[in-house]
Amino acid sequence: MVETPLRRCLMLAVIGAMVLLFLPRSDVGASTYRKPVSQAIRAGCGSDWHRVSSPSPGTFNTLRGVSGVSQNDAWAVGDADGFSLALHWDGQNWATTTSPQATGTLYAVHALTSTDVWAVGVGFPDPTMHWNGASWTSFPTTGFDGTLRGVDGATSTDVWAVGNIQDNSGVFQPAILQWTGAAWSVVSGAPVTYGGSLQAVDVVTATDVWAVGYQYLSDLHTQQPFIEHWDGVDWTESPSQPPFGSGFFSGVSGISGTNVWAVGTKEPNASRSLTLAERWDGSSWTIVPTVDLGTTENDLAAVVTIKPGSAIAAGSYRGNGGFVVPMVQHWNGERWGGMAAFFRPTGNTYFLGLDVIGSVRWAVGTFQPPSAISSTLIEASCSS
Repeated sequence: MVETPLRRCLMLAVIGAMVLLFLPRSDVGASTYRKPVSQAIRAGCGSDWHRVSSPSPGTFNTLRGVSGVSQNDAWAVGDADGFSLALHWDGQNWATTTSPQATGTLYAVHALTSTDVWAVGVGFPDPTMHWNGASWTSFPTTGFDGTLRGVDGATSTDVWAVGNIQDNSGVFQPAILQWTGAAWSVVSGAPVTYGGSLQAVDVVTATDVWAVGYQYLSDLHTQQPFIEHWDGVDWTESPSQPPFGSGFFSGVSGISGTNVWAVGTKEPNASRSLTLAERWDGSSWTIVPTVDLGTTENDLAAVVTIKPGSAIAAGSYRGNGGFVVPMVQHWNGERWGGMAAFFRPTGNTYFLGLDVIGSVRWAVGTFQPPSAISSTLIEASCSS
């Protein structure tokens, strides 16, 4: 069965729970995929991707989002053994910080300034938390008890978070929240008939915001890409070009009203998945051909539009050896080109988050060796 975002997260959670039951605590945090700290960032990295050492405080560790304000100030978030995980980069090392969440997972992070950072996910007591430059603080989301999977903002008083919430009939519905400087509030989005979820959000300007994910068809199983747009007054659906079969978006990024990318996965049948990218030109969404390095499984999880004629997307594919390998694709203004990321030992490796901070490109995710222990994964490359 081809993975969707929900199936992937469920699989990771189940594996983590099994590991905790059967692995001695003395082995927690061990990994055959530990290497010396990469000098890529410190010594001035090149265009090749390099692994940068990052803490893995638990047995089962995953990073899902990354954001920063400078090459010496970046954040990566995820989870470790069912507890939220927030790592900080100070220009030299990645280090853990103390989270106010008792349990949970962080899916996304957005740094406005060094003293104004939001991370969102699912957990107790609240699905959002804020960094003020010294510590993280949990913030309530009154009227919302669902999952948040994306966050982005224009200013400290205009931040958006998206995800899903279960309705009274047990169906998951897309959810949108806005921070206006004092509290989070639920904002009505475009209606969907059979449910769905929003997986990512990108703020181009205060009156030009995009949210992407999927909605279900009438069979309550088949997913179709779903896009919403905020014009400063209302959220409305922006029809995408539907792929053949099933499909969903996992990431969105734009730099103007005529240059926005959405990426994800399309599934022509139950045994094959392909990468998916659509571009907004100011009037409509159009599918743009991408590269599929795997024969059966391909996925794009995140995208960053860098400048006109340049964008990068990150994801993974199943290689010829049967293991999942991380992948990066680059848009050069004419076509997408794909390449496998840094070579790694035997195991499954996923890129789940991506950001470009100055000249540094960060990709984060998880590495799962056959020993049933997973570690955080952070890789970087630098543009000229």
